[in-house]
Amino acid sequence: YFYWKSHMTNEKLGIVKMFKFSTAKKIAVIAIACVITYFFAVGLLHINNWFFHAMARNSACYDVFKNVTGWELTGPLLDSASVIFQIVAEILLILCFTSQWPFWIATNVISILIWSMIAIKQPEARSFAIPTVVMWIAFLTNSIYGTINWYRNGEKING
Repeated sequence: YFYWKSHMTNEKLGIVKMFKFSTAKKIAVIAIACVITYFFAVGLLHINNWFFHAMARNSACYDVFKNVTGWELTGPLLDSASVIFQIVAEILLILCFTSQWPFWIATNVISILIWSMIAIKQPEARSFAIPTVVMWIAFLTNSIYGTINWYRNGEKING
């Protein structure tokens, strides 16, 4: 709140000054997010005891993606990306960077993919997986709207 308040271009209208990354900084942020995602995924893959029993959704989801792609790391990578990309997007949001939106969109698409696969492959999970897919579709719609709105209004304000 205070960071945004200090970066208002028009306090009366509630317009916040938006910042844009250079191409090099965009690439760096994406690369850092991907490296963190990879190492988080490897960590998730190697936790094979009580954690998987407590997180049965993840274990079943990981098996489904392993069977589909033939690569053991696919499930943990998608799971990790959905978390890490949300954290990166939130940090960029707080700092008023327009580059947050691709991370929100990627998070939503990944989550839709994960929960759709759960709904398809685990009939007993459909009662909560289908509403979750609908929720993530709503989030994706909001992210697309936010992307368009931020870029359109940012160009008007920042020239």
